[in-house]
Amino acid sequence: MPPQSNKPAERLHQVSQHLTPSSSSSPLPAAFRWRPALPADLPVNHTPLNPITFLLKAALIRPNHPALVHPGRAGGEVSWTYAAWAERVAQLAYALRARGLGDGDRVLVLGPNVPFVADALQAVPAAKGVLVVVNTRLSAPEVQFILENSGAKIVLVDETLVKLLPSDVVESGRTKGAKVQVVRCADTGRDDDPYEQFLREGAAHDKALGGKEWAGLEFPRDEETTMAITCAWLTLSSWSVESVTDRFQRTDTSGTTSRPKGVELTLRGCYLAAIANAVESRLTDSSRFLWTLPMVRRSRCC
Repeated sequence: MPPQSNKPAERLHQVSQHLTPSSSSSPLPAAFRWRPALPADLPVNHTPLNPITFLLKAALIRPNHPALVHPGRAGGEVSWTYAAWAERVAQLAYALRARGLGDGDRVLVLGPNVPFVADALQAVPAAKGVLVVVNTRLSAPEVQFILENSGAKIVLVDETLVKLLPSDVVESGRTKGAKVQVVRCADTGRDDDPYEQFLREGAAHDKALGGKEWAGLEFPRDEETTMAITCAWLTLSSWSVESVTDRFQRTDTSGTTSRPKGVELTLRGCYLAAIANAVESRLTDSSRFLWTLPMVRRSRCC
């Protein structure tokens, strides 16, 4: 295993930085900026497992280390540090809550390997919603079935895949009488990108609530809470849209026939899967990981 990249002097400097305001945009010290809220009556010796803690820990310990690097469609490479990425994820979570996302509500995510999908994999659970990640290779009728059957209230979609959504959803924001909000991403990172505007909406909502950032996003009490319903591998029947605290019990398969089938993933399961993947891949603090698999097929370990 390679030696740790942080020398003692550098580590002490990092500790001192944790006690000062983390940036000009936030008055909170770094030690508190990346700390989410926990249920008030939770025992002090218990913290529910939650995969979002990996991002927050990275933002705390190595805030200026590159987290995401992406070629982008506007020309030129775009990248975010862990601190910047954690800030964007929080903004997306607040934007979803501002649009009326409640605990356990579904958010359908339809996109290739682009940054907004990585954001959503963190932000939807942070907003106490449930991810419905969709295979981009499915046909329009299959995507329509998933959208209607899951009861998704908000759709995050890459502009190249809008064609897979039902026309009534795109034009009027409704499907079978139910209201569905659609947020497009042009993957440019520019101010006029609808997704970037959506993030600013979230930042404004956070500011209106007192500017708590992650401290205003409470982790669920139950680590067996459903985090995601993935529709990437299996072709589907239907799933129950019950309480978000329902336990994961089984995975049913139907081969390559019938309609798509959802597989529920819990916070605890995703946390443990992420650790297992890091150990198996021998990742260290100096690793650079080239992501090639579809993110929607790896929502439990991204």
